[in-house]
Amino acid sequence: MKHNIGESPRDIVVKTRLSYDEKLEFDNILKRTGLSQAEYLRCAIFGTPVQEAPKIEASPIEGLEKLLAQYGRIGNNLNQIARWLNGGGSLDRELCRDLRLYVGELNKLKFDSMKIIGNFYGSH
Repeated sequence: MKHNIGESPRDIVVKTRLSYDEKLEFDNILKRTGLSQAEYLRCAIFGTPVQEAPKIEASPIEGLEKLLAQYGRIGNNLNQIARWLNGGGSLDRELCRDLRLYVGELNKLKFDSMKIIGNFYGSH
């Protein structure tokens, strides 16, 4: 067990019981503060002020870029299906109708995402 010089090792375990609601609230506090259970309890015991962790906001563009990449993978899968069908795989009318519907929905999602990116960055 590694510990800092001059600091006594933390080898005493303290247990407690919480209700379901108390545990939910405790988890929410830990999430807001970014502290571990042990760190938070030591702050509470010794009266150390606890501050909420700074909120790190993810860029909406990062999410959209990942979404667009996923759209590309879906499109690649559809191309593989089309290649299989063109190579002699069996195709019935229902499958053909479904594929057209899904490709249309995929294109709509892609263009909607591109619109959002255009509104955020501007059209280049």
